[in-house]
Amino acid sequence: MTPLDGRAGRLYAAGVQASEDGRPALAVRRLRAALRLVTADPVRGRVLVTLAWAESERGRVDLGFRLLDEAEPLLPAPARAVLHAQRAVLLHRNGRAARALPEFDRAIAGPLEPLDRIKALNNRSLVHLDAGRVAAARPTSARRCGWPARPRWSSRSPC
Repeated sequence: MTPLDGRAGRLYAAGVQASEDGRPALAVRRLRAALRLVTADPVRGRVLVTLAWAESERGRVDLGFRLLDEAEPLLPAPARAVLHAQRAVLLHRNGRAARALPEFDRAIAGPLEPLDRIKALNNRSLVHLDAGRVAAARPTSARRCGWPARPRWSSRSPC
């Protein structure tokens, strides 16, 4: 994906920060402004993925899903892992855990930044825990992160 440069990059960064600060309305304004400035499909796709989260945080979950659907064909296959993770979280948060698990599987199987991978693995574990599948949650959170299921220095799992 081509990085966001100039004003679009600053608006995108401000949108991400507003979202992280719990200000989704401001995030939506900043991200929509960035979207108007970008033309490259992969970059538009990444902005749309981020915008989908902000819109869902404003209570516009259906719009969030539509934005993810719009973003998917714009992103090259290797860049879709974050999109699958985002869709999985939205599905889980809206009571569709069974549909979230395959999306988490797609995300985890794809190339992700280390922090994004940890988030996807952790969120996937939460889906299992919510369903009472503790044993399924442990390997997801510990082994897939590269941690031993039982550390050598302890008889307890890190999870």
